[in-house]
Amino acid sequence: MDTIKVVMKGVLKSMIMEIVQKFQVFRLNGWTVEMSIQTGSLGSGAMTCFTAIHRDPFIRITGRDGKLNRVTCHLPEILHGYNGVQIKSQRELDQALAILLLIVAEIADNIFLENFLRIDFAFNIPCDPGQTLNALKGVRHPLIRKTATSYQNNGMQLKGVNYTLSLYSKSHRRTDKSGFPHDRHFSPGDNHLRVEVQAKTKAAVRKLFDAPYRTLDFATLWASARKFIAMLPAGTRSGDPCTLFAALALLEQNNIRHPNGLTAIEWWMAGKEPETIRKELRKIRAIQHTWSPFSLVDLIPETPPVDFLDVLRDGSTRMASANPSPTP
Repeated sequence: MDTIKVVMKGVLKSMIMEIVQKFQVFRLNGWTVEMSIQTGSLGSGAMTCFTAIHRDPFIRITGRDGKLNRVTCHLPEILHGYNGVQIKSQRELDQALAILLLIVAEIADNIFLENFLRIDFAFNIPCDPGQTLNALKGVRHPLIRKTATSYQNNGMQLKGVNYTLSLYSKSHRRTDKSGFPHDRHFSPGDNHLRVEVQAKTKAAVRKLFDAPYRTLDFATLWASARKFIAMLPAGTRSGDPCTLFAALALLEQNNIRHPNGLTAIEWWMAGKEPETIRKELRKIRAIQHTWSPFSLVDLIPETPPVDFLDVLRDGSTRMASANPSPTP
């Protein structure tokens, strides 16, 4: 579990409303509330809109005329202080939502969750991230039209209108708008890959996670996110992914061609002596024989495990039990 966007009903406290109407900004207990006047469409009149941001943990609320509308937050950060530490059970999920309501209650009254507009579910998977990403090059998801975008050796992302699937290392700081660093590569010490399944619209949330109004079921979220990942076609895992001949074999496997229409091997072999071509083709075929089918979903248990891999602020990892945390 990671980011959620939810419709939350409620009203700003009257004292806060009076202050922001007079001074356009209000600050209290980590909250910053700012107000602006916006003109409605087709001359429908002016609206008094506001944005409230809580920095630690991060919570963002938007609304108008003093009424709350949408709330965005990171549930693991609310419960554990950092979203690299996973939500591990139904009890932790309920605790995080309860704490969210308590924090929002500092500035609003009569609050309740109505429905979910976005849900990100994340897995920290113990594996060799470089080999895993290499095995998934060229795969496409049936619910996402666009092909995968690779961020050097840092990760990959399949981004659609309703769904996004992201794979990267949580140990590396995110630095660009897309959320992937451009100046860092997986290091030999990296032992995990973070896989995030994001449903970005209310309809997508309903379809993928079967999320009812106002409540979330952790086991259903886990199974639904895993089912989404299972829809990825199988890739091919290579035992030798870092040589020129392995790269040529991989390009041929995925039928990737040069702009002139030649396959990678045809382009590479052009102009070479027949004996040289035979030797190099033997090397490429030998590499292909070491490959094995690979499915990302095989790395994810069918049900939530006893122990989870957490990524800490300093980039280190630890295995942690799914036993529920004490109520704050």
